[in-house]
Amino acid sequence: MHIKTLLTSSWFSCTFLTLLMIVGLTAEAPLLERAENSIYDRLAAFHKIDKSGQVVLVAIDQDSIGRLGSWPWPRSVISEAIDRLVKTNVKAIGLDLHYPARETGEGIKEIARLKEYLADKKLDLPKNTRQELSRSLAAAENRLDNDSRLLNSVHKGGKIILPLQFYFGSREWVDDSTNPAWLKKHAIDYPKETLSAGHSLFQLGNPFNGEKSPVQATGFSAPFTDLAESAAGLGHDNFIGDRDRTVRGANLFISWQEKLYPSMALRLSLAALDSRLQDIRGTYNKASINSLNFADRIIPVNGEYRLLMAGNRPESFVTFPFHAIQEGKIGRQELAGKTVVLGLTAPGLTTFFKTTEGEEISTAELTAITTAAILAGNHISRPGWTWSLETGALLYFGLFLIFIIPRVNLSLGTIILIIFIISWQALATLLFVSQGIWIKSASPTILAVIGLVLIIINRKFFNPFRTATDDEANKVLGLSFQSQGLLDLAFEKFMKCPVSDPSVKDLLYNLGLDLERKRMHNKAIAVYEHIYRCGPFKDIKEKIERLKVTAKIPSFAKPNSTTLSMTTTSDAKPTLGRYEILEEIGQGAIGTVYLGRDPKINRAVAIKTLRYDQVDKADLAEVKARFFREAEAAGKLNHPNIVTIYDIDEDHDMTYMAMELLNGQDLSAHCKTGNLLPVPKVLEIIIKVAEALEYAHKNHVVHRDVKPANIILLKDGHVKVADFGIARILDSSKTQTGVILGTPNYMSPEQVAGKKVDGSSDQFSLGVVLYELLTGTKPFRNSNVAALMHSISTVSYTPLQEVDPGLPECCIKLATRLMSKAKSRRFETIGEVVVEARKCLREFNKQ
Repeated sequence: MHIKTLLTSSWFSCTFLTLLMIVGLTAEAPLLERAENSIYDRLAAFHKIDKSGQVVLVAIDQDSIGRLGSWPWPRSVISEAIDRLVKTNVKAIGLDLHYPARETGEGIKEIARLKEYLADKKLDLPKNTRQELSRSLAAAENRLDNDSRLLNSVHKGGKIILPLQFYFGSREWVDDSTNPAWLKKHAIDYPKETLSAGHSLFQLGNPFNGEKSPVQATGFSAPFTDLAESAAGLGHDNFIGDRDRTVRGANLFISWQEKLYPSMALRLSLAALDSRLQDIRGTYNKASINSLNFADRIIPVNGEYRLLMAGNRPESFVTFPFHAIQEGKIGRQELAGKTVVLGLTAPGLTTFFKTTEGEEISTAELTAITTAAILAGNHISRPGWTWSLETGALLYFGLFLIFIIPRVNLSLGTIILIIFIISWQALATLLFVSQGIWIKSASPTILAVIGLVLIIINRKFFNPFRTATDDEANKVLGLSFQSQGLLDLAFEKFMKCPVSDPSVKDLLYNLGLDLERKRMHNKAIAVYEHIYRCGPFKDIKEKIERLKVTAKIPSFAKPNSTTLSMTTTSDAKPTLGRYEILEEIGQGAIGTVYLGRDPKINRAVAIKTLRYDQVDKADLAEVKARFFREAEAAGKLNHPNIVTIYDIDEDHDMTYMAMELLNGQDLSAHCKTGNLLPVPKVLEIIIKVAEALEYAHKNHVVHRDVKPANIILLKDGHVKVADFGIARILDSSKTQTGVILGTPNYMSPEQVAGKKVDGSSDQFSLGVVLYELLTGTKPFRNSNVAALMHSISTVSYTPLQEVDPGLPECCIKLATRLMSKAKSRRFETIGEVVVEARKCLREFNKQ
């Protein structure tokens, strides 16, 4: 079988796609995982949950903080709440508040100092007085010692679980050797079953067989020692989101120094069921755990000990605000026999997580949800057979696409495939909603849809049994591509139509004309020759002969020039993008300048092209990128004294800029003795140029090439500044040996030195222009470029008063300050130049 035929066949496409989807499903490819999670989130909303209210969340919410004062509260407030909850006969309490250190109040410290002072035997006090003072101080210390009250409440409360917080990532965060003995009491040993078959602790987890290893922590934060030892148990309150940051499950164990530490929700559930951590048993598949078993509960987990939940559903628990407990409004009737989570839910005071419903909820709420899921069996499972079913579905759809659809009518095959997709999705939905079994149904569906699209494309564009409908479709597509300027794609579509059809010949002929306008002579020849194979048509024979001669000259330039070839074999004008090129009107700083016309709005424009012949080929891409960047920045400038840029683009191997067409001439002609402008007119021009530069500087654009050739004096008297940023494009590129781009006579000393330039450099260049407009001579001139640059950097110029003693003093001062070699001596901003020039103009007019 021919390689091209094989690659374009439905059989090959669908086989490759099926294998790709199986690998993607097994390796949990991000795009497939996103699609699967999207379906999971929608199904989770319909899964039945237990609403019996076995779990109660006592929320330290915004309302409670408003009533009881700003957070953190004294630990005595929490102690009182624990005592109240214990009295209501709750099953267990999860205190999801972090107290890593003792509370060191200034009151306790002061009492300790008083007790030391009272113990001083030199203090002459009666025995009764000393004893009375000691008792008073002890009572005050007891009232102020909130830690002791909290410790007492936690110890007497019995089944009270406190939180751990694990860290992940860099092992430099914590000292791993810090692992107190009491902490190990709240962990279990790493199950021996997971270390079988030669696996080491950190080698577990193979994405291609569904095995994963527990999440490894690199550090932890725990309650201070006395508080931790008073608790019935410790459990982490870490929740880890998926790649999209959404929490769809809870890690019931986290690994730390080869031990497994349970979550607070798991420890709380164990306490509520009168079970111990050591009572947990696991079931395993090879080297990966399947479920945790305790107190007649079977909790399905994966190798990460992760429990999937049916969405993050607040309806699974009852919430009471903390202030209601503190005020005694909630009592035994509402709380007896319940499992309680006490924690922060006020925004800004705790971590919030994104849920499957798109909302964000607190750590305490997630702990309550997880606890409710464990106690009520409200969770989602993925039995070992789900992967086999998903892979089987992928193979089924793949085989159907490969062997069945090609042998039946496409419409019938599509209908059957849609029925299969609906049935598959219905099965996945039913298992999820009724049994809590999650089947990843997106991958087979995506395979079926993409495979069907590939088959349809194959039949439309690669089937040798083309129909009239196919021809019409190719014509429409070809015309669409042609209208978008995608001439190669248009030719590809027209090639699939029979050339014997006169309408196809017309389409191809018009395409050839477009290629001529784009100066793609060789491609135009190919189109005309394709027509001519079916016989003579119009003047294509003559066109082919003339184009073959023209094609020997580079299509976009004459020899040793960057000028567009204005010659075509038809009356059609050459184009750059959508612009018709009418004639060449000059040479600019970046290349040839053309008179063009925008046919859409019939507007005359000036078109400047980027000259590539002075740029190394290796740097061409960088120079073009810089051209677009600088031109876009200049194009954003909207000022009456700045030339407006309409468009920038690239046509084949030439970059161009369409801009405002000006009716006037640059100032070069007025920089010669005998043709100088009057001083007032010179000052007016300097003011307008400075205003334009001030606007540009405020918009973070520096001109870098201010000179008479870039200042246009229009016939109506207006002034326009052109070529913003062009000097940077040219000076920053690597050029041919000995070639200096730009005009060194007007460069500032810092520009000559290759330093970073700013608006102050434009001031210096404007001062040189002012000097030349007033005297007809350049302040810095030398036929040797190196000597010229040395003069600009270090040598003084001839003062204006010596060149022309009759010049106004204010003009001399203005030019002198502008051309200061030190930036600090120039004006702070070019806006100050406008002020000084206007002042000078007023003084001159008064004379």
